[in-house]
Amino acid sequence: MATIMECKHVKECKRKAEIWQENQEKYSAIGQHELDDFLELYDDKKAAIKMDQHFEKRCVERAISTSDVTSILEFGWVIERNETLGNVSVVLLGFTGKPYKPLHVVYHIVSERKWVAVTAYRPISQPWKWSKNYDKRICFCVKDGEL
Repeated sequence: MATIMECKHVKECKRKAEIWQENQEKYSAIGQHELDDFLELYDDKKAAIKMDQHFEKRCVERAISTSDVTSILEFGWVIERNETLGNVSVVLLGFTGKPYKPLHVVYHIVSERKWVAVTAYRPISQPWKWSKNYDKRICFCVKDGEL
């Protein structure tokens, strides 16, 4: 039987979430602009997406189809943009299936013409980490409940 996880550090996660959201309001807009530019090139066949092995493995494990991922790329929007040691990644949110279920797809931006799909997951598998609409991270605990 699966254990239901919950936030173990509500006050600290709330503090981190406020800072995170303030930053993401700035950086998600940049990421959305990057996505829009990429899609324009992608539609003209001047850009490509590579799917790494981890991404492919996780999609199989999580029963996420190629058409789900394509749909998120086409109709989803950027909810997070992260830059770590010069590497830029974006998290896209969209809804797939019937009934519609949220899906997050994470892309590493290699260049304006090359993106790598890194992972995909259904945020409903960890509902305590996300706002009601799955568009804002609200818990920063890791699996063992530590920050």
